[in-house]
Amino acid sequence: QSFSFANFNLFPTSSLITRMTNDITQLQNTVFMSLRIMMRAPLLIIGCLIMAFVVDVKLALILSAVAPFLFLFLFWVM
Repeated sequence: QSFSFANFNLFPTSSLITRMTNDITQLQNTVFMSLRIMMRAPLLIIGCLIMAFVVDVKLALILSAVAPFLFLFLFWVM
């Protein structure tokens, strides 16, 4: 957006539009993918803990003792 007139004459209009829309599309894909991963993993762990308590309380207590380490690992990976 800060090109001089010489740069505008160097690149055709179609090339500039394609480059700008491609950059924005790449940025959108990166943000959406990272949000999808960051939301899915913690929700999956919470859902697994709830279902573990429904199935067997003793084993769920063991799993809930390990859950903070899983959250720390997920935070480190993100």
